[in-house]
Order: sequence, then structure tokens, then C-alpha cells
Amino acid sequence: MAASVSRGVLSSCAALLSLSTRCLLNLRLECQCGLLAGVAHIRSSSYALSAVPTEPEPWVVHTNASLAVLDAGLQRYCSNSVRRYVLQSSVELVARFARRCIAQLADRRVSWQGVAQLHKDLFALQQQLTSMQQQQQQQQQQQQRYEGEEAEGAGEAEQFDSALFYLDLLLASDEERQRDEHMQLFGDEELAALHALAAGNNIHATRQREREAASRAQ
Repeated sequence: MAASVSRGVLSSCAALLSLSTRCLLNLRLECQCGLLAGVAHIRSSSYALSAVPTEPEPWVVHTNASLAVLDAGLQRYCSNSVRRYVLQSSVELVARFARRCIAQLADRRVSWQGVAQLHKDLFALQQQLTSMQQQQQQQQQQQQRYEGEEAEGAGEAEQFDSALFYLDLLLASDEERQRDEHMQLFGDEELAALHALAAGNNIHATRQREREAASRAQ
């Protein structure tokens, strides 16, 4: 009888563990899919702007608000390790997908103001992800100090910078791009798209002319 009860308890525990694992995986996938759905707006948006942007686009505001709600729920109901698992790899995933969306823009007309809009959008998203990661790391470090373990260093938030570097290269001249050490971060397809966008829209030269005209007007 006791053996049968023990087997039943163990079976129930195994089933609950399997269920919790699937729930965590689904939560992580939901978080990542929500991020990708937001960033996907880049591909279908137009960045042939004529004015300098002052605010992130609405999809960024919505995505950041959704992330804040998700993180608040994770902090309230889940342990720090669960929170870390759900957010793990999201930064690198978003950075890679953002670069791909920029390389595959449906509207190939891009002005330097459009590049500035993209930079503002991705920087705002990076700030939200960085804030969430820093809070998680602070909690982890407090726990590790309490348990006498060595705290970990910086996380993956810095990996998002590759998407911002990609935008910076769009604004650079051909000579500046050739000298830039960040060129090695990108694959052949991304670099080909970058050169095509920059040359096809004459972004660097147009930006220089407008800056010189504004300087003379002053």
C-alpha cells in the first residue's frame, strides 16, 4: 500500500514538473514572439522622412508597455531564476531580427531622418530591455551575496548595440565604413543590404548637404 502511494506521489510530481516546464517554455516563447511581432513593424514601415523624429514610433511604445506588464507579473509571481529564464536570449534575438528587418525594408527609400527614427525606436526598446535585465541582475547579485556566491558580470543587454551599430554604418561614408571595426559583426547579406540602402539613397551625402545648408542659414 505504502509503495503504491509513493509511486502515485512520484508520478504526480513528475507530471507537475513536466507541466511547469511546458508553461515556462510557453511563457518564454510568448515573450519572444511579442517582441518579434513589434519589431516586424520595421519591415513594412516607411523611413523616407523629411523631419527629425522626436518620439519613438507607436509600436515601440506598445511593445515597451507590454514588456513592463510582463516583467511586473514575473516579479510578483515568479522566482528570479524563472524571470531570468523567460527573458534569456531575448536581447540577442531582437537585435538580430531588427537588423534583418532593416535589410529587408519593403520601402527602400530611406532618408537620414528615417535612420534617426530607427535609431530612436531601437534605443527606446534597448532601454526597456536593459532596465529589466539590470533589475534581474541586482536581485540575483543580492541573492548570491546572501548565499556567499560570486556575482556574475554584465549580461547580454550590450548585444543589442549591434543593431544600433548597423544604423550608424548607414549614415557613414564608404571610406568610414571600410575603416569601421563594427563591419565584422555582420554577415555578407546584411552588409550587401547596408551598402545598397546607403548608396541607393545617398544618405551620407544628403545629410552632409543639409547640415551645411543649415549652418550657412545660421
